[in-house]
Amino acid sequence: MRMLDMRAGLRRRLAETGSVIGTFVKLNDRSVVDIAHTAGLDFVVIDAEHSQLGDDSVRQLLGYACALGFPALVRIPTLDIGYVNRALEAGAVGIQLSNVLSRKQVDDLKMATRYARSGKRSISLAHSQADFGRSGIPKYLAGEVAQPPVLVVQIESPNLSDPLNQIVRGVDVAFHGPTDMSVALGAAGATDGEAYRSERVRLRDAARDAGVPTGSWVADRSSLDTSTRWGDRYTVIGSDLQILASGLRTLIPAPESEPTYDPIGTIQEQS
Repeated sequence: MRMLDMRAGLRRRLAETGSVIGTFVKLNDRSVVDIAHTAGLDFVVIDAEHSQLGDDSVRQLLGYACALGFPALVRIPTLDIGYVNRALEAGAVGIQLSNVLSRKQVDDLKMATRYARSGKRSISLAHSQADFGRSGIPKYLAGEVAQPPVLVVQIESPNLSDPLNQIVRGVDVAFHGPTDMSVALGAAGATDGEAYRSERVRLRDAARDAGVPTGSWVADRSSLDTSTRWGDRYTVIGSDLQILASGLRTLIPAPESEPTYDPIGTIQEQS
């Protein structure tokens, strides 16, 4: 499946009433991509923020996902125009940018993922997504205009520089980052407080106003209903490392409780 088909397919699913489900990839092993694909997930997000994956590892994972026809985005902590270009040329369906606080960040992201005249992305045909130049510049550019890279922006702080509906306008997904948002609110990971709920409502309403679907991260399958109730269409469940750790823990018997030291009883038994 060509890149343009994968982008179009993901966007089509996001536009429907259903949802798409993926997971974060943090391990440098193509088997993870294989497993996610055969398990029936809709996409993966290769995590270049909270992992030890280097450029070469990300490139290989993207190339493999692309060969499978399996959509893979790359999450980045900050905008690096060169890195974004290399990720897209390696086969990324899109970019997921963390900690977005302003409209300028979104505009800069769009400029980095679009070619002139609508953007500033540097063009080269020496990569697989351009068939290594076989189709020529006009055809390649026409495809990129018709189906540009998918953009997901993470809203993870209440301290924004611009109105939220302006920040998320024109992206593909407005993504709620629950853990960072909770920490930013001083809740240390808890997501049941009124302040946290207010931020969740704030993003939902702003995204509706901007005509953009919402997304979020959940820890496991049992938490998926929470995302669904908020109306999210793009949900990332856990990560490969988290799922592996959780699975391994289920194999280990629960530790027996330590016997309570009772000096009086001990003395009585010995007497």
